[in-house]
Amino acid sequence: MSVSTRSIDAYQAHATWTVPTTNASGRAVLLLRDRLGHRLHSLNNCLDVEMAFAGDSILDVDYLFHAPLIPNDAINSAVAAYRWLLAQLFRGCEITMVGEGSGGMIAIGTVLRLCDAFEALPLKVILRYPCCFDVDMWRPIEAREGLKEAMITIIGNVIDADSDEHQIADALCAAGANVKVRTSRDRLSLEKIHRES
Repeated sequence: MSVSTRSIDAYQAHATWTVPTTNASGRAVLLLRDRLGHRLHSLNNCLDVEMAFAGDSILDVDYLFHAPLIPNDAINSAVAAYRWLLAQLFRGCEITMVGEGSGGMIAIGTVLRLCDAFEALPLKVILRYPCCFDVDMWRPIEAREGLKEAMITIIGNVIDADSDEHQIADALCAAGANVKVRTSRDRLSLEKIHRES
């Protein structure tokens, strides 16, 4: 598949915008990679990303991250990038937000911020091996009616009571989100999960 890639400034966010020049799906992916560098199955391999999101336009956000502080600047960048996608005439139902590792926390913060602003949420949110870098962030999340609009899938290695994935799933479910948890034992590729209805 042939693609066109360029760097952009999406409002307050710096990002790489990759658009297929053939076989375009008409969908977009907002990609928030891990910035902590300790996730085992990293999306830093460009081939993995291209295969998982073949045909989709990809906005790969370059956000700043300084653990363990609450990542307001990173969330601001992700919100700005999402709004940029909407300005490119993508609708929320055509956008998948993918966060890996620390990017998973940024994705959740972004969805909560959009929900509070009564903006259209992405159709799907995929959290791939997300990590809890801020305990305060996972005190009970206030219930939000709009959270049920997005399908949130959490992918992790082992889902037990002490895992980050379990804490995240519990907090999101209590806030009214529609959450599905998958383990790597399900042998489902990111591509298959992304294509699920």
